[in-house]
Amino acid sequence: MYKVSLATASLCSLIFASCLVPHARNAILELHIDLPATGMQPVVGRGPITHVLVQAESNPRDWSVSLGTDMLNSIGPVTLISSSQSISIDVEANGDEIERPLGVRVLYCTSSDCGTPISERWLQFDRAFYEGERTRYFVDPSVTTQGLEMSDNRTGGEPREVGACQVGGCILETSFGNDYCIGGAHRCTL
Repeated sequence: MYKVSLATASLCSLIFASCLVPHARNAILELHIDLPATGMQPVVGRGPITHVLVQAESNPRDWSVSLGTDMLNSIGPVTLISSSQSISIDVEANGDEIERPLGVRVLYCTSSDCGTPISERWLQFDRAFYEGERTRYFVDPSVTTQGLEMSDNRTGGEPREVGACQVGGCILETSFGNDYCIGGAHRCTL
C-alpha cells in the first residue's frame, strides 16, 4: 500500500514528512495538483464543491469501482478556499509497488465526509517510480479545474494516461521540457 502525504503552502499545519531511506527499496512521486476555488457547481441540482479527496492505488484494474473514502492511501478531504490553490502530494512506493502502474483519483465533494463525490478525475501512470529516486509530475491545471461537469466516473471514460517519459526526475528538468527519456529509456534508469 502506498504511503501518501500532503504539503501545501495554504495548509501548513498539515505537513507530513516523507523521505527516501538509504539502501531501502522505496521511491517517491511528487504529484502537483491545482484545485479550483470553493463554490464551483459543475452539476446542476447538486451542491457546490467544497472539498477534494486524492487517492493513490497500485495497478488499478477497474476504474468504475469506487475506492471508498476511508482508504489509508488517500489525502483529504482538503478544504477548498475562496481562490484556486495548488497542493503537492508525496506518494511513496515500496518494494514491488515501484514497478507497478499507479492510479490516482481526484474526487470532488460537496461535504467534508466526501461520501458521494459529484465529479472525479482519473490518472493512470505507466511508471511513476524508480528505486531510490524522487520523481515529479505536474498535472495540467485544465484537467483538475475545468470541465468537471463531465466526471470520469459518469462518462464511462478512460483514465488520462501518463507515460513514463512524462514523469520528471533524475535530471534538471528545465533543460529537457516534458520528455524525460533518451531512446525510450527514462533518465532514472540510465
